[in-house]
Amino acid sequence: KKPIGKVIIDDFEEDDYLIDDSALAYRSSKGLVIITGCSHSGICNIVEFAKKICKDNRIIDIVGGFHLLNPKKEQL
Repeated sequence: KKPIGKVIIDDFEEDDYLIDDSALAYRSSKGLVIITGCSHSGICNIVEFAKKICKDNRIIDIVGGFHLLNPKKEQL
């Protein structure tokens, strides 16, 4: 996969593979709440990136648009 740019994480420059999208990750004492826009970059990408930057693998809830119209069973 070819990077689309660079991103700074913990003062280190890394390749950026994530298509720009809007999302918010709230870190609570119980884990992360992730609020997304349309999730065009993929909900799995958004969740993995939130876990990485928040340094927390616990997901409490994910709220947002997933654009799943007539999804296949495997997508759910």
